[in-house]
Amino acid sequence: MTVERIVSDIGPARSKVLPEVEVWASKMSELARLKLDGPIKASVWAYRLNETECLSIDLVGQSGGDMSVTISTGVHRTNYSFNDLEATCFEVPDMTEALLMVSIFLRHAGAQISFSAGA
Repeated sequence: MTVERIVSDIGPARSKVLPEVEVWASKMSELARLKLDGPIKASVWAYRLNETECLSIDLVGQSGGDMSVTISTGVHRTNYSFNDLEATCFEVPDMTEALLMVSIFLRHAGAQISFSAGA
């Protein structure tokens, strides 16, 4: 039995984002603004844990506060954890969906973003 993957339709010349992604990004940016004071800086990096690819995001408010989010890949359907947005790990089907979610979240939060090779 094949299980259908539920993902946004992202290609080289198209972008149709799932409505749930937009809601998650908006709610996460609201949470970030509540937890962080001042302009937000975000450090983003990818890593592997066994066979699972992950995306880690550390956010710091210039005037105080911090927040960390990890997104892991490999599930058929995204777990948005709308009932517990303070969860630190979210599961998505693939790295494309992870990067999409994080980019929209950080754009909504107005974060200054840097990519690194790890912690």
